[in-house]
Amino acid sequence: MDKKNTMLLTVVAIATLLVAVVGATFAYYSVTSSTLTNSTAINTQTGTTGTIAMSSSANTLCINMPVNNMANASSAYGTYYAATNGGTCAVSTKTEATHNIANITSTNSAQGQTYNCTFNTTITMADNNGETGTYAALGDDDGELILTLPSGVTITDVTSGTGIGFATLKNFGTKAGTATISGDANVNITAQMTFKNLQTTDQNDLKGANFNVSISFADFTCTSSIS
Repeated sequence: MDKKNTMLLTVVAIATLLVAVVGATFAYYSVTSSTLTNSTAINTQTGTTGTIAMSSSANTLCINMPVNNMANASSAYGTYYAATNGGTCAVSTKTEATHNIANITSTNSAQGQTYNCTFNTTITMADNNGETGTYAALGDDDGELILTLPSGVTITDVTSGTGIGFATLKNFGTKAGTATISGDANVNITAQMTFKNLQTTDQNDLKGANFNVSISFADFTCTSSIS
């Protein structure tokens, strides 16, 4: 009788153990499966950098000096300012005039973004009325071109706000320029051209003259860095 009880208890014990092991096994896989199905997606988004451009209009400044304005004894003696040539070279007046000739704009810049740019500037002077000798007669004392450059912009042989005499302009040619722009910006290059009716200098060769100074920009390229 004791042996049967022992046997029965042993079988019950083994059966109970099997149920516990099987139950634990299914519980283990159940937890593992649940963990795998509850996965989390990770999305990565990269930032974008800004853009920069240089634009310029038809930059021809025109001086038109009628004969009566060139008389040394005339009350019209003084400094005359150029207008832009929109197809007609208007008579120059003593009203001060400054013209925007180029614009540099950067937009949508990243924080800490700096643009390092290069460009070429070409200045040419041309007699607009076909008179022989007028172009050659222009000297530094007769007038000047003043370019005003924004901070960070340079042009070789140009000092911002300082005049370039006409004799020098005749041989200016093409010069290299640079621009260092930080972040979003909108800056202008301006020009003012003057003609001087000199009271004590013979300017007979310039009577009735009108002539153009053309300013153009090209090859604007940039690299950028973010600090």
